[in-house]
Amino acid sequence: MVFEFKLPDIAEGVHEGEIVAWHVKPGQAVKEDQDMVEVMTDKATVMIKSPKAGTIAELKAKEGQTVKVGDVIITINAGGAAPAAAAAPAPAAAEEKTLFDLPSEFSGASKLKKQAPKAEAAPVAPAAPAPVAAARSATLAAPAIRWAAREKGVDLNLVPASGPNGRVTTADWEAFLAKPAGVAAPAAPQVAVSAADEVVPLKGLRKAIFENMQRSEANAVPFTYWDEADVTDLVKLRKDAQQLAAAQGVKLSYLPFIVKACVAALKQHPDVNAWVDEQSRSLVRKREYHIGIATATERGLTVVVVRNADKKSIFEIAREIDALAEKARAGKASREELTGSTFTITSLGKDGGLGATPVINHPEVAILGIHKIEARAKVNEEREVVVRDCMNVSGSYDHRWIDGHVAAAFQQVIIRLLSQPNLLLLGTA
Repeated sequence: MVFEFKLPDIAEGVHEGEIVAWHVKPGQAVKEDQDMVEVMTDKATVMIKSPKAGTIAELKAKEGQTVKVGDVIITINAGGAAPAAAAAPAPAAAEEKTLFDLPSEFSGASKLKKQAPKAEAAPVAPAAPAPVAAARSATLAAPAIRWAAREKGVDLNLVPASGPNGRVTTADWEAFLAKPAGVAAPAAPQVAVSAADEVVPLKGLRKAIFENMQRSEANAVPFTYWDEADVTDLVKLRKDAQQLAAAQGVKLSYLPFIVKACVAALKQHPDVNAWVDEQSRSLVRKREYHIGIATATERGLTVVVVRNADKKSIFEIAREIDALAEKARAGKASREELTGSTFTITSLGKDGGLGATPVINHPEVAILGIHKIEARAKVNEEREVVVRDCMNVSGSYDHRWIDGHVAAAFQQVIIRLLSQPNLLLLGTA
Protein backbone atom coordinates (compact mmCIF):
# COMPACT_ATOMS: atom_id res chain seq x y z
CA MET A 1 0.00 0.00 0.00
CA VAL A 2 1.33 3.41 -0.97
CA PHE A 3 1.21 5.89 1.92
CA GLU A 4 1.21 9.60 1.04
CA PHE A 5 2.94 11.68 3.70
CA LYS A 6 1.84 15.31 3.85
CA LEU A 7 3.78 18.20 5.39
CA PRO A 8 2.36 18.36 8.92
CA ASP A 9 1.28 21.42 10.89
CA ILE A 10 4.66 21.87 12.58
CA ALA A 11 3.84 24.86 14.80
CA GLU A 12 1.23 27.50 15.43
CA GLY A 13 1.06 30.03 12.63
CA VAL A 14 3.22 27.96 10.26
CA HIS A 15 1.64 27.41 6.84
CA GLU A 16 4.61 26.43 4.67
CA GLY A 17 8.20 25.28 4.91
CA GLU A 18 11.35 24.84 2.83
CA ILE A 19 12.82 21.40 2.20
CA VAL A 20 16.37 21.81 3.51
CA ALA A 21 17.74 18.28 3.11
CA TRP A 22 16.42 14.81 2.39
CA HIS A 23 17.90 11.99 4.49
CA VAL A 24 16.29 9.23 2.40
CA LYS A 25 16.12 8.38 -1.30
CA PRO A 26 13.78 6.41 -3.58
CA GLY A 27 14.09 2.65 -3.16
CA GLN A 28 15.58 2.94 0.31
CA ALA A 29 14.12 0.88 3.14
CA VAL A 30 13.23 2.91 6.22
CA LYS A 31 12.15 2.16 9.75
CA GLU A 32 9.48 3.96 11.70
CA ASP A 33 10.84 7.14 13.38
CA GLN A 34 13.93 7.16 11.16
CA ASP A 35 15.20 10.64 10.19
CA MET A 36 13.55 11.49 6.89
CA VAL A 37 13.68 15.19 5.99
CA GLU A 38 14.72 18.56 7.42
CA VAL A 39 12.18 21.32 6.93
CA MET A 40 12.76 25.01 7.68
CA THR A 41 9.80 27.21 8.57
CA ASP A 42 9.78 30.87 9.54
CA LYS A 43 10.19 29.66 13.14
CA ALA A 44 13.01 27.11 13.07
CA THR A 45 14.31 24.04 11.26
CA VAL A 46 12.96 20.67 12.39
CA MET A 47 13.74 17.08 11.54
CA ILE A 48 10.69 15.09 10.40
CA LYS A 49 10.86 11.35 10.93
CA SER A 50 9.30 8.55 8.94
CA PRO A 51 5.77 7.81 10.18
CA LYS A 52 5.89 4.19 8.93
CA ALA A 53 8.26 1.41 8.07
CA GLY A 54 8.54 0.52 4.40
CA THR A 55 10.33 1.53 1.23
CA ILE A 56 10.61 5.07 -0.13
CA ALA A 57 8.61 5.28 -3.36
CA GLU A 58 9.02 8.90 -4.47
CA LEU A 59 10.25 12.25 -3.20
CA LYS A 60 7.58 14.79 -4.14
CA ALA A 61 9.61 17.93 -3.36
CA LYS A 62 13.18 19.00 -4.09
CA GLU A 63 15.70 20.45 -1.67
CA GLY A 64 15.24 24.21 -1.57
CA GLN A 65 11.57 23.97 -2.60
CA THR A 66 8.87 25.63 -0.49
CA VAL A 67 5.82 23.47 0.20
CA LYS A 68 2.54 24.18 1.98
CA VAL A 69 1.24 22.42 5.07
CA GLY A 70 -0.90 19.57 3.74
CA ASP A 71 1.08 19.07 0.52
CA VAL A 72 2.30 15.52 -0.16
CA ILE A 73 6.09 15.58 0.12
CA ILE A 74 6.92 11.86 -0.03
CA THR A 75 5.27 8.50 -0.73
CA ILE A 76 6.17 5.28 1.08
CA ASN A 77 5.40 1.68 0.13
CA ALA A 78 4.24 0.58 3.55
CA GLY A 79 3.77 -3.10 2.80
CA GLY A 80 5.51 -4.21 5.94
CA ALA A 81 8.39 -3.55 8.28
CA ALA A 82 11.71 -2.65 6.77
CA PRO A 83 14.18 -5.54 6.46
CA ALA A 84 16.70 -5.91 9.27
CA ALA A 85 19.53 -5.38 6.81
CA ALA A 86 18.00 -2.26 5.33
CA ALA A 87 20.39 0.05 3.60
CA ALA A 88 21.53 2.94 5.74
CA PRO A 89 20.24 6.39 4.83
CA ALA A 90 22.34 8.34 2.40
CA PRO A 91 24.77 10.40 4.48
CA ALA A 92 23.57 13.95 4.72
CA ALA A 93 25.72 17.03 4.66
CA ALA A 94 26.60 18.42 8.07
CA GLU A 95 23.30 20.27 8.38
CA GLU A 96 22.28 21.71 11.69
CA LYS A 97 19.28 19.81 13.02
CA THR A 98 17.91 22.94 14.58
CA LEU A 99 18.83 25.98 12.56
CA PHE A 100 17.84 29.50 13.44
CA ASP A 101 15.67 31.83 11.44
CA LEU A 102 16.75 35.22 12.77
CA PRO A 103 13.62 36.26 14.55
CA SER A 104 10.86 35.78 12.06
CA GLU A 105 8.49 38.41 10.81
CA PHE A 106 6.37 39.64 13.66
CA SER A 107 2.68 39.19 12.89
CA GLY A 108 -0.40 39.95 14.92
CA ALA A 109 -1.67 36.47 14.12
CA SER A 110 1.06 34.59 15.97
CA LYS A 111 3.41 36.19 18.49
CA LEU A 112 1.46 39.31 19.34
CA LYS A 113 -1.77 37.63 20.34
CA LYS A 114 -0.21 36.45 23.60
CA GLN A 115 1.34 39.81 24.35
CA ALA A 116 -1.16 42.34 23.13
CA PRO A 117 -4.46 40.79 21.99
CA LYS A 118 -5.90 44.13 20.87
CA ALA A 119 -3.27 44.43 18.16
CA GLU A 120 -4.44 41.29 16.39
CA ALA A 121 -6.71 41.85 13.47
CA ALA A 122 -8.98 39.17 12.05
CA PRO A 123 -8.23 38.68 8.37
CA VAL A 124 -11.13 37.70 6.17
CA ALA A 125 -10.37 35.37 3.27
CA PRO A 126 -12.44 35.91 0.13
CA ALA A 127 -14.94 33.18 -0.75
CA ALA A 128 -13.25 32.73 -4.12
CA PRO A 129 -10.19 34.34 -5.70
CA ALA A 130 -10.99 37.35 -7.82
CA PRO A 131 -8.76 39.56 -9.99
CA VAL A 132 -8.94 42.23 -7.29
CA ALA A 133 -10.07 41.19 -3.83
CA ALA A 134 -11.68 43.38 -1.22
CA ALA A 135 -9.10 44.96 1.07
CA ARG A 136 -8.29 43.00 4.21
CA SER A 137 -7.36 44.65 7.48
CA ALA A 138 -4.40 42.37 8.28
CA THR A 139 -3.08 40.22 5.46
CA LEU A 140 -0.79 37.32 6.33
CA ALA A 141 2.10 36.41 4.04
CA ALA A 142 5.62 34.97 4.16
CA PRO A 143 8.46 37.48 4.77
CA ALA A 144 9.78 37.14 1.21
CA ILE A 145 6.36 37.96 -0.24
CA ARG A 146 6.00 41.01 2.02
CA TRP A 147 9.39 42.28 0.96
CA ALA A 148 8.61 41.72 -2.73
CA ALA A 149 5.29 43.54 -2.36
CA ARG A 150 6.98 46.55 -0.77
CA GLU A 151 9.62 46.61 -3.51
CA LYS A 152 6.91 46.67 -6.18
CA GLY A 153 4.58 49.04 -4.34
CA VAL A 154 1.80 46.46 -4.12
CA ASP A 155 -0.80 46.55 -1.33
CA LEU A 156 -1.02 42.92 -0.16
CA ASN A 157 -4.59 43.58 0.95
CA LEU A 158 -5.50 43.62 -2.76
CA VAL A 159 -3.91 40.25 -3.55
CA PRO A 160 -6.49 37.41 -3.60
CA ALA A 161 -5.53 35.00 -0.80
CA SER A 162 -6.22 31.28 -0.80
CA GLY A 163 -4.19 30.28 2.25
CA PRO A 164 -5.48 29.61 5.78
CA ASN A 165 -6.82 32.67 7.60
CA GLY A 166 -6.52 34.80 4.48
CA ARG A 167 -2.79 34.15 4.01
CA VAL A 168 -1.25 35.14 0.65
CA THR A 169 0.67 32.12 -0.62
CA THR A 170 3.51 32.06 -3.12
CA ALA A 171 1.07 30.81 -5.77
CA ASP A 172 -1.33 33.68 -4.98
CA TRP A 173 1.47 36.23 -5.36
CA GLU A 174 2.75 34.78 -8.62
CA ALA A 175 -0.79 34.58 -10.01
CA PHE A 176 -1.39 38.21 -9.10
CA LEU A 177 1.76 39.33 -10.89
CA ALA A 178 0.84 37.27 -13.94
CA LYS A 179 -2.49 39.05 -14.42
CA PRO A 180 -2.64 42.24 -16.52
CA ALA A 181 -4.09 44.07 -13.53
CA GLY A 182 -1.12 43.09 -11.40
CA VAL A 183 2.26 44.77 -11.22
CA ALA A 184 4.80 43.34 -13.59
CA ALA A 185 8.02 42.27 -11.93
CA PRO A 186 11.00 44.35 -13.03
CA ALA A 187 13.53 42.54 -15.15
CA ALA A 188 16.48 41.39 -13.06
CA PRO A 189 19.94 41.95 -14.49
CA GLN A 190 21.39 38.82 -16.03
CA VAL A 191 24.46 37.55 -14.20
CA ALA A 192 27.06 35.97 -16.41
CA VAL A 193 28.28 32.63 -15.04
CA SER A 194 31.37 30.92 -16.40
CA ALA A 195 32.42 27.31 -16.07
CA ALA A 196 35.01 28.33 -13.47
CA ASP A 197 32.41 29.94 -11.20
CA GLU A 198 30.74 28.20 -8.29
CA VAL A 199 27.01 28.90 -7.90
CA VAL A 200 25.77 28.67 -4.30
CA PRO A 201 21.98 28.20 -4.11
CA LEU A 202 20.02 30.14 -1.51
CA LYS A 203 18.68 27.65 1.01
CA GLY A 204 18.67 26.60 4.63
CA LEU A 205 20.03 28.98 7.26
CA ARG A 206 21.57 31.29 4.66
CA LYS A 207 18.12 31.72 3.10
CA ALA A 208 16.69 32.58 6.51
CA ILE A 209 19.43 35.17 7.07
CA PHE A 210 18.91 36.54 3.55
CA GLU A 211 15.18 37.03 4.12
CA ASN A 212 15.59 38.44 7.61
CA MET A 213 18.07 41.05 6.42
CA GLN A 214 15.70 42.02 3.61
CA ARG A 215 12.85 42.22 6.11
CA SER A 216 14.82 44.51 8.40
CA GLU A 217 15.88 46.73 5.50
CA ALA A 218 12.32 46.88 4.14
CA ASN A 219 10.76 47.80 7.49
CA ALA A 220 13.12 49.66 9.81
CA VAL A 221 14.47 53.17 9.24
CA PRO A 222 17.82 52.75 11.01
CA PHE A 223 20.38 55.18 12.35
CA THR A 224 23.56 54.36 14.26
CA TYR A 225 24.98 56.10 17.33
CA TRP A 226 28.66 55.64 18.20
CA ASP A 227 30.58 56.46 21.34
CA GLU A 228 33.60 55.33 23.35
CA ALA A 229 33.65 53.57 26.70
CA ASP A 230 36.64 53.65 29.06
CA VAL A 231 36.63 50.04 30.29
CA THR A 232 39.90 50.06 32.22
CA ASP A 233 38.15 49.09 35.46
CA LEU A 234 36.12 46.42 33.68
CA VAL A 235 39.29 44.83 32.29
CA LYS A 236 40.76 44.73 35.80
CA LEU A 237 37.56 43.38 37.38
CA ARG A 238 37.27 40.58 34.85
CA LYS A 239 40.92 39.64 35.31
CA ASP A 240 40.48 39.54 39.09
CA ALA A 241 37.30 37.44 38.79
CA GLN A 242 38.59 34.91 36.25
CA GLN A 243 40.20 32.63 38.82
CA LEU A 244 37.00 32.49 40.88
CA ALA A 245 34.96 31.91 37.72
CA ALA A 246 37.25 29.10 36.56
CA ALA A 247 36.89 27.40 39.95
CA GLN A 248 33.14 27.27 39.27
CA GLY A 249 33.60 26.02 35.71
CA VAL A 250 32.72 29.38 34.15
CA LYS A 251 34.47 30.94 31.15
CA LEU A 252 34.20 34.62 31.98
CA SER A 253 34.20 36.93 28.97
CA TYR A 254 33.16 40.58 28.82
CA LEU A 255 29.74 39.70 27.40
CA PRO A 256 27.99 38.94 30.72
CA PHE A 257 28.94 42.39 32.05
CA ILE A 258 27.65 43.98 28.83
CA VAL A 259 24.39 42.02 29.10
CA LYS A 260 23.83 43.28 32.66
CA ALA A 261 24.61 46.86 31.61
CA CYS A 262 22.15 46.59 28.73
CA VAL A 263 19.40 45.25 30.97
CA ALA A 264 19.88 48.16 33.36
CA ALA A 265 19.70 50.62 30.46
CA LEU A 266 16.62 48.90 29.02
CA LYS A 267 14.82 49.27 32.34
CA GLN A 268 15.43 53.00 32.21
CA HIS A 269 14.41 53.22 28.53
CA PRO A 270 11.55 50.73 27.99
CA ASP A 271 10.91 51.82 24.40
CA VAL A 272 14.20 50.18 23.43
CA ASN A 273 13.15 46.82 24.88
CA ALA A 274 10.35 46.43 22.38
CA TRP A 275 8.98 44.82 19.23
CA VAL A 276 7.28 46.55 16.32
CA ASP A 277 3.96 45.18 15.09
CA GLU A 278 3.97 46.24 11.44
CA GLN A 279 0.36 45.14 10.97
CA SER A 280 -1.15 47.53 13.53
CA ARG A 281 1.71 50.06 13.43
CA SER A 282 2.20 49.83 17.16
CA LEU A 283 5.12 49.41 19.56
CA VAL A 284 4.95 46.47 21.95
CA ARG A 285 6.99 47.20 25.07
CA LYS A 286 8.29 43.92 26.44
CA ARG A 287 8.13 43.34 30.19
CA GLU A 288 10.76 40.60 30.11
CA TYR A 289 14.42 40.97 29.25
CA HIS A 290 15.44 38.27 26.78
CA ILE A 291 18.84 39.26 25.42
CA GLY A 292 19.94 37.90 22.05
CA ILE A 293 23.62 37.18 21.50
CA ALA A 294 24.75 37.01 17.87
CA THR A 295 26.84 33.85 17.43
CA ALA A 296 28.90 32.80 14.43
CA THR A 297 28.42 29.22 13.22
CA GLU A 298 29.72 27.37 10.17
CA ARG A 299 26.31 27.81 8.51
CA GLY A 300 25.96 31.51 9.26
CA LEU A 301 25.01 33.98 11.96
CA THR A 302 22.74 32.67 14.70
CA VAL A 303 21.21 34.55 17.63
CA VAL A 304 20.97 32.62 20.88
CA VAL A 305 18.76 34.00 23.62
CA VAL A 306 19.53 34.48 27.32
CA ARG A 307 16.03 34.54 28.76
CA ASN A 308 15.17 36.64 31.81
CA ALA A 309 18.69 38.06 31.96
CA ASP A 310 17.61 40.54 34.64
CA LYS A 311 17.12 37.67 37.10
CA LYS A 312 20.54 36.06 36.57
CA SER A 313 23.98 36.75 37.99
CA ILE A 314 27.01 37.54 35.86
CA PHE A 315 28.37 34.02 36.37
CA GLU A 316 24.99 32.49 35.46
CA ILE A 317 24.83 34.56 32.29
CA ALA A 318 28.40 33.61 31.39
CA ARG A 319 27.66 29.92 31.82
CA GLU A 320 24.46 30.19 29.76
CA ILE A 321 26.06 32.12 26.90
CA ASP A 322 28.82 29.54 26.62
CA ALA A 323 26.38 26.61 26.66
CA LEU A 324 24.03 28.22 24.14
CA ALA A 325 26.83 29.12 21.75
CA GLU A 326 28.16 25.56 21.86
CA LYS A 327 24.70 24.14 21.13
CA ALA A 328 24.16 26.61 18.27
CA ARG A 329 27.46 25.70 16.64
CA ALA A 330 26.57 22.01 16.94
CA GLY A 331 23.08 22.63 15.54
CA LYS A 332 21.40 21.36 18.71
CA ALA A 333 19.84 24.54 20.10
CA SER A 334 16.08 24.39 20.59
CA ARG A 335 13.52 26.83 19.20
CA GLU A 336 13.09 28.26 22.71
CA GLU A 337 16.82 29.02 22.81
CA LEU A 338 16.82 30.70 19.41
CA THR A 339 13.72 32.91 19.36
CA GLY A 340 11.98 35.60 21.36
CA SER A 341 14.84 38.03 22.01
CA THR A 342 13.76 41.55 22.94
CA PHE A 343 17.15 43.20 22.37
CA THR A 344 20.29 41.91 20.66
CA ILE A 345 24.04 42.31 21.20
CA THR A 346 26.51 41.57 18.42
CA SER A 347 30.27 41.33 18.84
CA LEU A 348 33.14 40.17 16.65
CA GLY A 349 35.42 39.73 19.65
CA LYS A 350 39.06 40.47 18.93
CA ASP A 351 38.13 41.16 15.30
CA GLY A 352 35.56 43.74 16.36
CA GLY A 353 37.19 46.70 14.65
CA LEU A 354 36.55 50.33 15.60
CA GLY A 355 32.89 50.54 14.65
CA ALA A 356 30.04 49.23 12.53
CA THR A 357 26.40 49.78 11.63
CA PRO A 358 24.76 46.58 12.94
CA VAL A 359 21.50 45.51 11.30
CA ILE A 360 18.48 45.60 13.61
CA ASN A 361 17.09 42.17 14.48
CA HIS A 362 13.52 42.83 13.33
CA PRO A 363 10.94 43.06 14.95
CA GLU A 364 13.20 44.51 17.65
CA VAL A 365 13.90 48.25 17.53
CA ALA A 366 17.58 48.30 18.47
CA ILE A 367 20.83 46.33 18.44
CA LEU A 368 24.15 47.03 20.18
CA GLY A 369 27.50 46.46 18.48
CA ILE A 370 30.54 45.83 20.69
CA HIS A 371 34.05 46.40 19.36
CA LYS A 372 37.59 45.50 20.33
CA ILE A 373 39.21 46.72 23.54
CA GLU A 374 42.54 48.42 23.02
CA ALA A 375 44.96 50.68 24.89
CA ARG A 376 44.54 54.35 23.97
CA ALA A 377 46.23 57.55 25.04
CA LYS A 378 43.74 59.76 26.94
CA VAL A 379 43.93 63.07 28.76
CA ASN A 380 42.79 62.93 32.40
CA GLU A 381 41.28 65.70 34.54
CA GLU A 382 44.78 66.93 35.43
CA ARG A 383 45.47 67.26 31.70
CA GLU A 384 47.99 64.46 31.85
CA VAL A 385 48.29 61.89 29.09
CA VAL A 386 47.51 58.44 30.45
CA VAL A 387 46.97 55.00 28.90
CA ARG A 388 43.44 53.61 29.26
CA ASP A 389 41.66 50.51 27.96
CA CYS A 390 38.88 51.72 25.67
CA MET A 391 36.16 50.20 23.53
CA ASN A 392 33.83 51.70 20.94
CA VAL A 393 30.12 50.95 21.19
CA SER A 394 27.79 51.36 18.20
CA GLY A 395 24.04 50.96 18.47
CA SER A 396 21.55 50.90 15.59
CA TYR A 397 17.98 52.07 16.26
CA ASP A 398 14.70 52.14 14.35
CA HIS A 399 14.18 55.89 13.92
CA ARG A 400 10.45 55.39 13.43
CA TRP A 401 10.20 54.69 17.15
CA ILE A 402 13.49 55.71 18.76
CA ASP A 403 14.60 59.34 18.63
CA GLY A 404 18.27 60.31 18.64
CA HIS A 405 18.27 61.71 22.16
CA VAL A 406 16.70 58.50 23.51
CA ALA A 407 19.34 56.35 21.79
CA ALA A 408 22.12 58.57 23.13
CA ALA A 409 20.75 58.51 26.69
CA PHE A 410 20.27 54.74 26.53
CA GLN A 411 23.79 54.14 25.31
CA GLN A 412 25.30 56.51 27.88
CA VAL A 413 23.80 54.36 30.67
CA ILE A 414 25.60 51.34 29.21
CA ILE A 415 28.87 53.26 28.87
CA ARG A 416 28.69 54.54 32.46
CA LEU A 417 28.11 51.03 33.82
CA LEU A 418 30.91 49.52 31.77
CA SER A 419 33.20 52.30 32.97
CA GLN A 420 32.14 51.68 36.59
CA PRO A 421 31.40 47.92 36.65
CA ASN A 422 31.26 47.80 40.45
CA LEU A 423 27.81 49.36 40.13
CA LEU A 424 26.67 46.19 38.37
CA LEU A 425 27.95 44.01 41.20
CA LEU A 426 26.36 46.21 43.83
CA GLY A 427 23.00 45.90 42.18
CA THR A 428 22.64 49.67 41.95
CA ALA A 429 22.29 49.51 38.17
